[in-house]
Amino acid sequence: MIAKTGSSGRNVGRVDLEFENRKLLRMEGKLIPVKNVPADPEITAVLEPFNTRVKNKLGELVGVADDELIKSDKMESSLADLVADAFRDKGKTQIAIQNIGGIRANILRGRITWGNVFEVLPFQNTMITVKLTGAQVKKTLERGLVPTIGVVALSGLRVHFDMTKPPGERVVSAILLDGTSLDDSKLYSVTTNDFVLAGGDGFSEFARGTDIVDTGIFLRDVLVDYIRANTVLRPIIDGRIIFD
Repeated sequence: MIAKTGSSGRNVGRVDLEFENRKLLRMEGKLIPVKNVPADPEITAVLEPFNTRVKNKLGELVGVADDELIKSDKMESSLADLVADAFRDKGKTQIAIQNIGGIRANILRGRITWGNVFEVLPFQNTMITVKLTGAQVKKTLERGLVPTIGVVALSGLRVHFDMTKPPGERVVSAILLDGTSLDDSKLYSVTTNDFVLAGGDGFSEFARGTDIVDTGIFLRDVLVDYIRANTVLRPIIDGRIIFD
């Protein structure tokens, strides 16, 4: 038997089992919603120092946004560009690729706190560097065209997709920042995260790469450091992802 009560402490699960001579006669399970339960004063006192530390950390100022930084699952977006640029800068690689589903919130205009960045990248994912061939990079970019996955956050490349072509042939050009085209047979250094390295969202090529290094650095810490280094963010969409 497996009993599941949802998440975030919203329910208590109760399962009643009735036996006779070690034989199970009846099994009944139900969820009991947790509502209007007063806080236990002793537990509140134990948690208070930790709540204070968390509140202070979440309110820590890391930078300022001149305008909203938003993400899109369907096209290039200012927030996706920021996240990918931060990863490529930290990883010192030619390219950075981040699954768009891992970016969970927008950044509003004005003060950016540590808590805001946590909302953007709330998972305990770590930064990975890896080497992929140009063909593997293109296959990964194509994976981001699946509607349920969403276009990837990208840095270090300018990619042109032709959606009239069949799947697997939609990358019609991929140009590095030095102006050279991606060569299918050459190796390129890429920064990504441990979720996609493990095949998350169906991104299978990362695990087939070489020189894989898990830095152990949380993605949100990479973004915090990048925002602090740049202080004031001016959202710009620079045409790194183009669709026909």
